[in-house]
Amino acid sequence: MNKPALALMALITGIFWAFRPASAAEAVAEPAAQVDRTYDLCAHGLGYDSDRPFTKKARVRLLLRGAVPSEAALNALQAQLINQALWPEQASRVYVENFNAQDCPVLDGGVVELSVDLRADAMPEFESLISRSDRSFATFVPRMVRSIAIAVSEGSKTADGNATWLRIFYATNRQLNASKSDTAPASYGSERVDKLSYGEVEVAVQSQPRMRDNESAAILRLEKVSAMDNFSISAPPVVLERDAWLAELRRKAASFEKPGVLLFVHGYNVDFANAAKRAAQLSYDLAFPGPTVFFAWPSDASTLKYLRDGRDAENSWQASAQVLSDLVEALPTGPIYVVAHSMGNRVLLGGLATLFDESTSSRKAFREVVLAAPDVDQDYYRLNWARRVQNRGPRLTLYASSHDLALGSSEFLNGGVRLGMGGTALYLDPDVDSVDASRVAREFFGLNHSYFGDSQTVLSDIFFLIRQGKDADKRPHLRRVGSLPPYRWELH
Repeated sequence: MNKPALALMALITGIFWAFRPASAAEAVAEPAAQVDRTYDLCAHGLGYDSDRPFTKKARVRLLLRGAVPSEAALNALQAQLINQALWPEQASRVYVENFNAQDCPVLDGGVVELSVDLRADAMPEFESLISRSDRSFATFVPRMVRSIAIAVSEGSKTADGNATWLRIFYATNRQLNASKSDTAPASYGSERVDKLSYGEVEVAVQSQPRMRDNESAAILRLEKVSAMDNFSISAPPVVLERDAWLAELRRKAASFEKPGVLLFVHGYNVDFANAAKRAAQLSYDLAFPGPTVFFAWPSDASTLKYLRDGRDAENSWQASAQVLSDLVEALPTGPIYVVAHSMGNRVLLGGLATLFDESTSSRKAFREVVLAAPDVDQDYYRLNWARRVQNRGPRLTLYASSHDLALGSSEFLNGGVRLGMGGTALYLDPDVDSVDASRVAREFFGLNHSYFGDSQTVLSDIFFLIRQGKDADKRPHLRRVGSLPPYRWELH
């Protein structure tokens, strides 16, 4: 049995006493008839302690014996039983839905078998608590249980070892190159086309055992973030018709109490495969429960083609606006979360400005927009984009640094201060939360300036922003500088 299974089994003694067997008098009161109902579930536990957030997924086969809850009470009862059996004092909330292998990847195929014998005489009171939305039903659950048994099956080991499979959606205006042979399947190149393509790609994550003890360890500053070499494309991309793509997004975004969708826009010098892996890394490290999408604009994946990438970024504004509009069509009221990196901010901001100009109703769908190390001329942003995207619905958060060598080179080539520069050059505006990451990310600034994905402190702040919706003054690693707005926020 693996270590997580042993740890889980170690909880049984404590769980047994928490869910004590009914007394003899209670047993007499039970009806003789027994009803068995089995549920194959995906459970997602979330904890919101700012010092140690918690997120875990598990496949649970739940066998309920005895009393039969109403449909209205069933989901709440399932969630409470799983929470108190698997994650006591860790998960603040547990969301439960029917198991789907694509939406609920489980390490090594392990399954938690949970068998619970319920007291029929306690069910009416539980039902009444649920109908009144009385949160005390959580503490009432142990009184309903006569006995509980728990076991873990490890599943079958495969050549993938500790691989977790992530299903990442994409939209792209890259040319699809035809397959040349069985060993060279069809793939997206760097040539731009006018028509968007849609699809999905599977990314394998080689999970590190220490990180798997807590899936959000990378975000919590307890471990390093997951390295890019832990991610690999498991198969060629699967092309989908737009309507099928939208339908899949709607379905996944409606699970676990409607988590929304996460969109990632990559930077320059990135090919399609690395864009997919970077999107998967962000999704995995944030433990985002909804679908993750990346927009693959036609970067040339070459440091020598920086200027050409810049032209392709600007020529992708309309395509970007269409992708954003597609997401709004899938989720008219959102929430949509967007993270753009480097030159990808030119693509995103051009698309957002276009969309918001054309459709005021679309603004309400966007919850958070993160501008990470934006390679955007600061004056151009202020004069052309600020009034069109700021204070239009989504909150804008800027991450910048005075140690970004790539942005320094861009400033030299383009002749203007970049929006992603920190220190004394930090862009300040009352409608933007400007975060200076210079203090924490110095060692992560190479020419690819990928500090937003390589620094656990930056990702930690994005976690509290996107996953918990915390304002800047409530996020634990930020310090406000200045007594009057616009404030600058320093990450430490």
